Amino acid sequence: METKLLSKMSDKEIKIIKMVVFDVDGVIIPKGSNLHESNDGTQLSMKTHSLSPEFVKNIKILKKSVKVAFSSGRNLLYMRTLVKDIFDKNVIIQTENGAVTFMDGRIIHENYPNEYFMSLYNIRNDVIKNSKKVHLMGFEPKLFNLAIHTIIEKPFVCDIVKRNDPKDMLYCIWTGEAYDVGLKGVTKGSSLKKLSKKLGLKRNEIITTGNALNDKEMLEFGVGVTVEPKVVWGKYKTSGKGLGGEELAAFLVKKLCKK
Repeated sequence: METKLLSKMSDKEIKIIKMVVFDVDGVIIPKGSNLHESNDGTQLSMKTHSLSPEFVKNIKILKKSVKVAFSSGRNLLYMRTLVKDIFDKNVIIQTENGAVTFMDGRIIHENYPNEYFMSLYNIRNDVIKNSKKVHLMGFEPKLFNLAIHTIIEKPFVCDIVKRNDPKDMLYCIWTGEAYDVGLKGVTKGSSLKKLSKKLGLKRNEIITTGNALNDKEMLEFGVGVTVEPKVVWGKYKTSGKGLGGEELAAFLVKKLCKK
């Protein structure tokens, strides 16, 4: 299916938009978190990026007209810190690929069977045993999912997941710097679908944007705007110049918000 440039989005589509959902890494901040964990797990460092002043300015304008949500594979504490300058009741945070939603001062999450956490525990130990083979950098702190950071893509990590997942409950996705392991069926798309019902929003009233495989279901659910059309499909695509999320925010401010 053809992907059109964002600039080709019609005024008819734009005027009914009531919520915009942004992915984070590579979309509203540059890629890369530079995570390092000590061999015994007692020390962890993680360096990442901050939102640009221009993006913060545009979101402050945009959220007066529509709801704004951020959907990331990152953890809630990280996300809450990242959006601290724009966070209020009109901002929704979804983290760990849809596993956790924070809105109206409440945390909502899926129910997980005990076997799920046992599998994650066994996978973590197995990865540590094979740390040199997988080029392990460390594990990003998360409540429900497992994020295995490696220097380069090593498909052997997903082999480890499979052999520790006898009930075939888990997915294993490469995000560009880490392998995300979580419960099948819990995605950014499934979480957004539940959120849309709660808010009374239709699919064509939501613009979603992302750049990686963990954004696939989310982009298919809403009016998808892909930042990396060679990686993940969207009805529309950004220009490829600069950060796509910043481009989308500026575009929507121009189209939706009164000067």
